[in-house]
Amino acid sequence: ENRRDRGGLEPEAAIATIQCFETKLEKMATDWEQLCQGKDALDLGVRNADKMKAVMEELVQLKEVWQKLQPVYDDLEHQSQTLFKVVQPRKLKTALAQIQERLAQFPSGMRTYTCFNFTRNMVGEYQKMCKLIDDLRSECIRDRHWKRIMQRRMLDWDLSDLTLGMVWAAGQADIFLYEKEIQDIVSAAMAEYALEGFLQDLKKHWNGTELDLVEYQGKCKLIRGWEELFSKAGEHISGLSKMQMSPHYSVFEEEAHAWDQKLNLIQGVFDVWVEVQRRWVYLEGIFLGNADIK
Repeated sequence: ENRRDRGGLEPEAAIATIQCFETKLEKMATDWEQLCQGKDALDLGVRNADKMKAVMEELVQLKEVWQKLQPVYDDLEHQSQTLFKVVQPRKLKTALAQIQERLAQFPSGMRTYTCFNFTRNMVGEYQKMCKLIDDLRSECIRDRHWKRIMQRRMLDWDLSDLTLGMVWAAGQADIFLYEKEIQDIVSAAMAEYALEGFLQDLKKHWNGTELDLVEYQGKCKLIRGWEELFSKAGEHISGLSKMQMSPHYSVFEEEAHAWDQKLNLIQGVFDVWVEVQRRWVYLEGIFLGNADIK
């Protein structure tokens, strides 16, 4: 069994080791041949060399397995060097499935070797991690969530240089021990993303809002479209109030509170402005529009 239990080697190292053994066996075979010739000259019995031939044949077969596995490891290495921030989970899942299909097409004799089964199981572990990788690549995940994950796993990653291989390496041993906690962080990120989206829409709306001014009898400009202004202000104030009931409100509390104050102030100004404008138009019509009063 020991001859097959070398699954953890990389192909290049394994092939180099096999070639080293081949060189030694070839020398042993040459020495054995010379020894046999000497024994034959002395009419001494010569032991059968079938065991040495069997070992040589086994090395040749093992080398063929590793050589056939080499392209698989090359593909995995290429994937592992991909920066995590540009990993496309769907394409990764497809690539790993294709590698498993290639492994399934190996000759039955090769599939008995530990190095083959080690490789197949390793790819299988990567496939199991695809769901988690998909979650971690979610647009909801922010640096603060990565920090929580790294603190829990005692990792010190530079996110700008983080590769898929680094995630594989960290996860291969014990990722499923922390899967529930990581999933909780991802779920929190999704909930926070909804709140963040609401705030972004709110900021975009009010930062881009311009009052609709219309000429009034060539004398001044009046604001129109009050209904939409009041509707949006009320809608956003209500939304900010509902945010406070979220368990994730604390992440955005400072910004949300600032906007709540701004919108309540705006709404108060609108209340006064619309009433002043209404009365001014009414009184202007009485005092300036009536010839008798003039």
